[in-house]
This record gives sequence, C-alpha cells and structure tokens, in this order.
Amino acid sequence: MADPAPCNAASTEQRRRFERARWEAFALTWVVYFACYLTRRDFDGAKPGMMASGDYTKAQVATLDTIFLGSYAAGHFVAGPVGDWLGARRVVLVAMATSVAANVAFGLLHPMPALAAAIALNGLAQAFGYPQCCKIIAAWFSPSTRGRASSWFLTSYTLGDIAAKALAGTMVNHAGWRWAFFAPAGIVTGLLALLVLRLRARPEEAGLTLAAYSEVEPDPLPAVRERFGAAMLALLARPAVWLICLGYFLLKLGRYTFLGWSNVFLFEQLGYGAGDATLATIPITVGGLGGTLAAGYVSDRAFGGRRAPVAVICLGSLAVLTLAYAQLPAGAPARAMALHLAIGFFLFAADTIMSMATAMDLGGDRGAASAAGLINGVGSVGATLSPLLGATVSTRLGWVNAWYCLASLMGLGALVMLPRWRARGR
Repeated sequence: MADPAPCNAASTEQRRRFERARWEAFALTWVVYFACYLTRRDFDGAKPGMMASGDYTKAQVATLDTIFLGSYAAGHFVAGPVGDWLGARRVVLVAMATSVAANVAFGLLHPMPALAAAIALNGLAQAFGYPQCCKIIAAWFSPSTRGRASSWFLTSYTLGDIAAKALAGTMVNHAGWRWAFFAPAGIVTGLLALLVLRLRARPEEAGLTLAAYSEVEPDPLPAVRERFGAAMLALLARPAVWLICLGYFLLKLGRYTFLGWSNVFLFEQLGYGAGDATLATIPITVGGLGGTLAAGYVSDRAFGGRRAPVAVICLGSLAVLTLAYAQLPAGAPARAMALHLAIGFFLFAADTIMSMATAMDLGGDRGAASAAGLINGVGSVGATLSPLLGATVSTRLGWVNAWYCLASLMGLGALVMLPRWRARGR
C-alpha cells in the first residue's frame, strides 16, 4: 500500500519518520473503529438472550433496534460537518466515551422508556465514529492508495463485529444478556486511555505534511470555504452523490438485516439456542473480512480506481445468495456456514467500496467526514428498515418471504449502481 514517488523531495530519514507516524495513526484509527463495534453490535448479539429471558418480546426488541438505527442515521448528517469543522480527534474521543456510558446505562436499566433513551444516545454517539475515521485516513493517505487503505482499515469492523458477537454470545450463555453490555464497555474504557495519549488525526499534528511525501491531491471541493456545513452543501449539489446514496441505502438495509436478524431467524425458524444462534452467524463477518480486503485491491487495480463495478457485482451476487438463504433448512450447519461466509464476503466488499473509498474520493481531505456522514446517513436510514423485514414481515408473512423481499432489494441496488460502471473517482 505504498504511495508513488513523492512530488517534493524528502530525505530518507524524513520519509521514515512520516511512515512511522502514518502507520501509528492508521493502527490507532483502526482501534477506534474496532472499539466502536464492541459497543455497537453488542445489542444485536444480545437480542435472542433478551427474548429468551422473557424480559422483552420480539416486538419490544425490534422497537429498540429501530430507535437505535434511527438515532444512528440522524447523527450521521451532523457528525460529518462537525468533524470537518472541529477536527476528527476530539469529536471521535468524546463520541466513544458517550457510547461507553450509554452501554453501561442499558445494562443497568429495566423499563422500556429508559432502555429506549440509552440506546438512542448510543446510536447518536456511534454515528460520530465512522465519519471521523474516514477523515483521518483521508488525511494520511493519497488518492491512489485509498481503496487499499479502506480495505485494510475496514478489517476493524469485520473483526469488531466478530469480537462483539463472540463476546455477546458468550456473556448471554454464561452470565446473562446484561453482561453483553457491561463487558464491552469495560474493554473500550481501557482503549480510550491509549487513544487519548497517542492518536494523531492529521500529519500536521505530528509536524508533517502528506504533500511532502506523496502525490498532490486535486481538491475535489475547490469552492468550499472553511465554515460549518460548506462541504456538505457542495456534496448535496452533485447528482452522482445521490445515486451513490441510494445504492448504499439499499445495501445497508441488507447488511443490517443479515447482521441484526439472521440470529433471530436461526433462533425462531431453525431451532438454534439463544446464545448459539448469535455465535452461528459469526461466519457472516468472517466472510466479510475476505470481502473487505479484496474490495479495495480489485477497485484500485482491476478497475483502475473505479468503485461502481465492485458494488454492482456484489449487490447482484447478494440477490442470488439471499434467495438461497430463504431455503435454508434446519439441521444443515455446513450449508448455513457456507451461505453465511458467501453473504458476508459480498456484503462487506460492497460496503467497503461504497461507504469509505467512494466517500474519500468525493470529499478529499477537507470534506471526507461530510461525504462519509452523508453516504452513511442515507444508508443508515435504510438500515432503520431492517427491523421491518426482521420482525414485522417475518411475523406476518414468514421468514421465507422476508428473505425474498430482501433479495429483490439487493437486485434493485445493483441496477441503481449500474449507470456509474465507468465513472472514475470523483
């Protein structure tokens, strides 16, 4: 993932210093988003345990899920401009601390209104994480390497999802569903101390500049002044941005349905135990790890920096795989694992390209947080519909029809992205 030869001369020692600082920033930003997933995906892992305990019904769990996703979606539209305005470092650290507090509160509280308030606060805090991470990566990596940087960075959310579900499933089985919230909150509290001490959001914070060590980036937002919301307004004026947002809306609906409700499907329809149902869906994210790594390299090298072909291929594949998932029988763990691996591969590959590499192409260094916030905000509105498929449609029409609906939406997503097949970068 090395950059091309720099435009400006720099001594060998200066380049070594830059590379050390860049990879430390990359590693710590990776830790940021891994930690975010520990305190975000714990709720999905705890759902079967909450239902099995008799404390909460499926409808109540779905209501909490919708509240979280709605708050998470709304927060993105503010998180990007705030990060571009105030700086990524301070914003993301405050957001992580807030998420920890919300998780502890959720584990302690009992009445539905109190749980709703805690999970809404967590959704809002979580929305501020991803746009800031995109801004940090854009500041440290040049355009020609951002596809690959996105792939390696987003192993944080694949491994974070695996860790969150493994931790939640284990806690549900051995300590009760409330510990699925206490345990990750404790881990993230420890990681926050490291981040406060060492995280640098821009080369300038380490006394460096990216331009001295890499190719100069053409500014994708040349008319944007340094004022709150200016980058967001510039992005909203571009029709291509809205096409990408619509495609990501459909993709994220699919991703959150699989990640948030496939364990409930296994629990209700196929007879898995509450904790085992969550553990059995971990292969979705294991497959996603491979897709995440492959996506950036394919877009950078096979398609010369074009992102849409990867999205189209992945969404079309997901449509076919979801039809197969609808026919999954009970007592076929090997088949379930194979489908989970394949679905995860294409889900996460498309997500990597659409949510990060494309966002950095559109926003550049100055507007990356706003671009990521906009794309992910619209996508997260789609995610708020996942409880509709996972709870309402599955209850009224059955799980098979719920998966058929999702397959149709994935096919529509491929068609939405198809006109951008030849589009390059911004």
